[in-house]
Amino acid sequence: MLRAAYGSALARTRGALGAGLLRELVEARLVTEPTLGEMLRYADRHLAPFFEERTPVIGDRSHGYVISESHRRPEMARFRTRLRERYRPPPSKELLLLVPCSRTKPYRLSPSHRRLAAALEGVQPAERIHWVSVSSPIGLVPAELEDVYPARHYDIPVTGEWLESERRFVQEGFDHLVATGRYRACVAHLDPAEYGFLATDRPGAPPIEWTVADGRTTSPESLRALRSAVERALEGISPVPRGPLTVVREGLHEIAAIQFGRSAADRLFAEPLRLHGRPWFQRLSDGKGADLATWREERGLFQLTVRGAERIHPASTLEI
Repeated sequence: MLRAAYGSALARTRGALGAGLLRELVEARLVTEPTLGEMLRYADRHLAPFFEERTPVIGDRSHGYVISESHRRPEMARFRTRLRERYRPPPSKELLLLVPCSRTKPYRLSPSHRRLAAALEGVQPAERIHWVSVSSPIGLVPAELEDVYPARHYDIPVTGEWLESERRFVQEGFDHLVATGRYRACVAHLDPAEYGFLATDRPGAPPIEWTVADGRTTSPESLRALRSAVERALEGISPVPRGPLTVVREGLHEIAAIQFGRSAADRLFAEPLRLHGRPWFQRLSDGKGADLATWREERGLFQLTVRGAERIHPASTLEI
């Protein structure tokens, strides 16, 4: 019987390992095995760099992040860290719009976010609005990073109650955005009763206006308040020079910064550079016939060509 139990456990472990679900298997057993919980906490604390190096940077399936130990998974910690260390709000964005996350990923395809977008239809200059979703355990997700793993591939239980660690993730992200962005104003289309923990009285933070008074972000009253607040915040702000092309380029630049680091992203996007494609697919070239990289929304990150890699690292040799 003992041999059968060991065989069954080994088979489950091998199956989870092959499916990329080993962490989920471990977390599922924590509630009945305190010793395993201790081992995981020590491992997350002391072996985090080792885990991060071996954790995929892209994904093709949704993962559940149900318990507090899930918040420490390498892919989540990596996203939050790179947001703070590598990401900068695009220069064209002057209005920070905070919105709740959605069960549907990416958020822009969810019914709730579509209703928010419809409420702002015709507001100009719309390209100045920086849509940023607030979620746990990932923290803040700027619109241009919605396809970056794991922002497109996670699911969480939603109760309206936030752990202290979850609040900290959101606060740290907010503080970073207002410290590095060029925002003139901030509109929080969030329920103050749930998100009141967000401290907005930071040095240099723009004035903030809350637009949800009845606890429902898509109610007619809340949508009207959202549109009115955004229209007021955009008064006197001029359109972005070169319009959509500038916005797309800035967004792709920030994805590259998250993936490669800021200095490498700056080199990749240095002139001469041309963009080709559609919102779901972009190709970067040097304008002389040589492709540098491609980006697809389902992947979330860039795929470099040899010429693109040479632009990022111009040295002829690389010592490892």
